[in-house]
Formats: sequence, C-alpha cells, structure tokens
Amino acid sequence: MPVSLALMSFLQRAATFALPSVVVSLAAAGVAGLIEGLGSVDSALGVGTSIGFAAGLVVPLAIVVTLALRLLWAAWNPEQLRGQLIEENGGAPVVAGWTLYLLVSLLVLAVSAFTGVNLVWRASNSALLVAMSSSLIALCVSLLLVGLSQPLVRPLIRALRRFDAHRSGAVLRPRIIALAALAFVGLSTLLYWKFIIRPKIGYLELNALPYVASFSVLLAALSYLWLRFGKRTRQALLAQALLVVVCVGVASFTRHKRPFVLFDVWAEAPVAGFVIGFAYNLEKIRRDVDLGEVEPDSLPGAQHPDVLLITIDTLRADRMSVYGGAAEMPNLDALGKTGAVFERAFSPGNVTRRSLPTMMTGVRPMRTLGRIAGWAIRLDPRHVTVTERLRAAGYQTAGFFCCESHFGPRHKMSLDRGIEHMEFEHDGRALTTKMLDWLNERDKSPDADRPLFAWMHSLDPHDWARFAKERKVRGSNVEKYDAVLRDLDEHLGPLLTYVTETRSRDTLIIITSDHAEGLGDHGSKTHAQSLYNSEIHVPLIVAGNSTRPTRVRSVVSLDGLAPTLLELSGFVAPGMPVMDGKSVAPLLADGVSTSAEQGEAYAVMVKDRSVEKESFALIVGRHKLLQTPKGETLLFDIVEDPNEASDLAKAKPKVLERLEASLAARQQEDRIAPF
Repeated sequence: MPVSLALMSFLQRAATFALPSVVVSLAAAGVAGLIEGLGSVDSALGVGTSIGFAAGLVVPLAIVVTLALRLLWAAWNPEQLRGQLIEENGGAPVVAGWTLYLLVSLLVLAVSAFTGVNLVWRASNSALLVAMSSSLIALCVSLLLVGLSQPLVRPLIRALRRFDAHRSGAVLRPRIIALAALAFVGLSTLLYWKFIIRPKIGYLELNALPYVASFSVLLAALSYLWLRFGKRTRQALLAQALLVVVCVGVASFTRHKRPFVLFDVWAEAPVAGFVIGFAYNLEKIRRDVDLGEVEPDSLPGAQHPDVLLITIDTLRADRMSVYGGAAEMPNLDALGKTGAVFERAFSPGNVTRRSLPTMMTGVRPMRTLGRIAGWAIRLDPRHVTVTERLRAAGYQTAGFFCCESHFGPRHKMSLDRGIEHMEFEHDGRALTTKMLDWLNERDKSPDADRPLFAWMHSLDPHDWARFAKERKVRGSNVEKYDAVLRDLDEHLGPLLTYVTETRSRDTLIIITSDHAEGLGDHGSKTHAQSLYNSEIHVPLIVAGNSTRPTRVRSVVSLDGLAPTLLELSGFVAPGMPVMDGKSVAPLLADGVSTSAEQGEAYAVMVKDRSVEKESFALIVGRHKLLQTPKGETLLFDIVEDPNEASDLAKAKPKVLERLEASLAARQQEDRIAPF
C-alpha cells in the first residue's frame, strides 16, 4: 500500500476513534456552560459567550483525558485481565490489595507533600526553594512507596484471600471494590480538606467548582449514553456539540464587536472569565472602547493645587497620638494642627482589595466589579480611577507603592490606571525616600509648573508583627503595633517637612488608610474578620493649600475620597451611578460647623475568596448598625461606646428600625450597575 494511502487510512481510523471524545466533550461543555452562563450573566449573548469561552478551556482537556482513558482501557484490556484476576469464587483479592495500597499511598503522598512544603515555607518564603522542595519531597516519598509496594502488598493479598475463602460467597468482587474505592477517595478527600487544608488557609471560595463538578458528571454520563444507546442518541449529542462550536464563534464575535459584554462575562462567569483573562489583555481592549466622559469639568474660578495622597495600609486611628492614642507620632501631630483632622472617618471595607478600589473610583465595594487575583482584585476595565480623571484634566501623575502584586502593571490589577511615573519599594522608609528624591528632582525640572497628583501607599503597619520581631520589640501586640507607628511617623517626617516648608507650589496633603487592625478587639488579631470600629475606623487628615485647622466630628466615609480629591483639585465630581461617595470638601469651608450627630458611612465585608459570609455596617451620626457574619444585628452608640461593648438593639427599637431601613436602601443601591 502506498505511504499516502496508509497515512490516510491511519488518520481516518484515528479520527473515528477520537470522534466520540470530541462530541461528548463538546456536549458536556455546552450544558455546563449554559448552567454557568444563566447563573452569572443576564443576556443571551453573554450566555453564548460564556459557553464558548469556557469550552475553549475544558474541551481540549476533556478530549485528552477521555482519549487517554480509552487508550489505557484498550491497552490493558480489562476483559482479558478479568479472567486472570478474578478467582473461582468470583472474588478479586489481588485487585483489592493493589487498589487499597494505591489509595493509601496517594493519601500518604498528599499529606507528606503538604506537610513538607508547609514546613519549608515557614522556614523560608522563597518561592524557588518551596518549588524545589515540593518536587524533592514528592519524588522521595514516591520512591519509598514503590519500594515498599511488593513487601506490603503480597501479605495483604494473602490476608484478603483468606478473608474471602471463609465466606460462602466472595465479598471482594470487582464492583464492590470499585464502590469501596470511590467511598474511600471521597471520605479521605473530605477529611483531608477539613482537618489539614481548611484550618491552615481558612475559608476559600471555590466558585468554579459547580462548573467543574457538573462538567465532570455530564462527561461521564454522556460517554455512557454514547456507548450504550443508538444512532439517534449520537445524533442528538452531535447536534449539541455543533451548537457549542457555534458558541465558540459567538465568543469571537463578542470579543471584536461587543467588548462590554465580554467584560460582563469576564467579571461574572468563573470559568469563562478565567479563560478571557488568560487569553486577552483586557487593558488593551479597554483602550479601544468608549468609557464615557473621563476628563472632569473645572469648578468656576477654581485653582488646581498639587495633591499628595499618602495611604498607609492597616493604620488604626485610635492608636495615633493625633487621635488621642498612645503611639507618639509628632510629625502627623504637627500636620494635624495645620489642617483638618476627621475624627470619625471610616473605610468602606476591612481589607485592601475592597477598600482601595472604592477609594480610588468612588464606587462602593458591592458595586465594584472585577475578579479576585491572589490577595487583590483585578478591576473591571470599565471602572475609571480618579488618577485617570486628574491626568485627563492636565495633572502629572506619579505613584510610589509598596507592592507590585497590587499596583504593578504586569499584574493588571488596574490601580495603576492613569499613573505616568511609578516606583516600587516594600520597605516604607526606603519608599518615602524615593518619593522625596523624585519630588526634589521634579521641582527642578520643566514639569514643576504642571499640577501634580502623587500617591504613595506604604505597607509598614500591615507588617507590625514582623517589624517587632526584626527590631526585637517586646510587649503586647498593641505595643508592637504602636512601635511600627512611631517608626512610620519618623520616616514620614522629612517628606512632610519638604512639602509643607520647602515647596513653592500650593500642595494639598491627604493622609488616610484602607482599613484598620483588630489587635485582639472582638476576637480579631488582624483584620478582614469583622466591621467593628477596630477594623474600619481610620485616620483622615487634610492639610495644606490654606486648609483651616479644625477637628471634624461628623461621620465621613472613604468611599468619598475620589470625589473629594476631584473637588479639592478644582473639578466637579460625577455623581451616581459613576460615583456614589460624597466629597468631604464642603466640611473644610470656613464657617462650617460639624457635630457627632451628622454624617453617614457605609462599610461592607464582601463574600469572596477568603470571606465566607458578608457583613454590613451603617453609621449614621452617633449610631452604628452592624450585621455580623453570624447573622446578628447589633446597634451601638459609638460616641458613648467607641469600643462597641454594649448592644442597644433592644433598648432603642426605633433607632434600630430607622437604621435597618437606611441599610436596606443602601443594599438596594448596591444593585445599580456602575456603568
């Protein structure tokens, strides 16, 4: 036979062999994708797009897996092996022995690898060392298990054979062995997760699990249908597979012609969104779409001062001396005396990935769309940051950040949008020095006359435990935390002195934080666990540019930071639905009085990758309504009881009813699309 004919014959046989795997994989992807799409996006085009993109990931994997299983089946020929492994009484002790050893070995391998890698990570957080160690641990344990297999399995098989021989009918039949193996895998996986993995990582949202589970079940079920039923069933599966191919075409159409639908699917559909984020540079697509009016309108007769924003991660207001706390911070004390100190400012969330995006867009956490990536959130491409708006208005923009993982362009978290110049440094002291040096150089350059927005985000208080260990600080957790605050104030001093005393241009300085720190209050050592004041009461100091010295007692929320920055820079801030935060600029005007009975703040603990249940807090004047993850509804007078020790829900039913109605209104607003 000519080579070409032989090749054609081989390809034909290969295609015939592969066809069932291809059809069944596509059909399963169609149903699973439909379930995901209907549960996440609200348009037919979005559902079709979701099916198409998810299929692009799972279908190739499923084809490879099913083909491998079928080839394995053909190579081992279980029907032939059955005659060799099944004994006269119908039992299969050899199969039972090897199956039991294999399952126990896999469990030992998993536990050993996890425990070993965990110990290595505690000793050194080097990713390379952990990767090398995990491979070495797995190799050593595998070799040990292979070496022990024959000495252990042989006596096990003999024992199982004796066990079966004493029964009137064989117990260790293949079907019973298979069912027992499945039960063993399920139970050990559950126990492994509950007692080994879960205690170490806490809650972990597995939002892709429903798709993976439904796809796996469908793949097995449809494979069975293909094998057991006739032509009509196969034709129905083929038609379903062709519909999925059409959906792949729909996904391509959406990418090129309906980018906003693409963004919807990316933000909402777990599996399809993952594929979109992996396949496309969404920031590049974003540049080609109309995001609406980005450049803000100038306020009549307004000046455009330089703005220096310093956000300090995990900074708790009541520990700072400017707020009456024990941590002496003379430089911030001095700054507070020249400007406005907001005594009751609250962050919109208790974790960076929720607070910072809200602070920089003006969109509350529940309305901020995006995808969790590590410990950060990748913002929906349609969100516009205040930095972009200021740059569009003619400001030069610069950013000095602690962490590339949150702010670096290559990580695509999007908080860098609109920033022209960026520098990164984990150590807060070195980061402050970088910003000071850059300002010095810029003030000597031709750009000196251009208005400037510079943002620095320092991480120092977030790492208070490590700081205390490295500096050998003794005492309680609170004392260790106070020590890092004193160090922070010390290295901020030269920067604040330069900006307030040396620079010739009017400069507005804003000091604040993304969230606070529990420090043991209400059972929380750190943060991201509750919405008590210990985790959301943060500093807000506004000084410079002729800001009057004052203490603002009214409640304010940092979801109003973006509109505040715009108004203080001389521009009109957009309202709902673009921004729902309120500017604090009116509270800085001469003659404005404030009291503890005024103002509102709304904070949310959003359910996501590490937060199992949502929590809500609404502060109106002196009263705070708190809905905890445990389902409790609490009411506090945070003027008389700032530590939130006494629940007044039963004592003040009318106040409770009024705040519950206000909270319900906020939650209703959260459903409004931000675009």
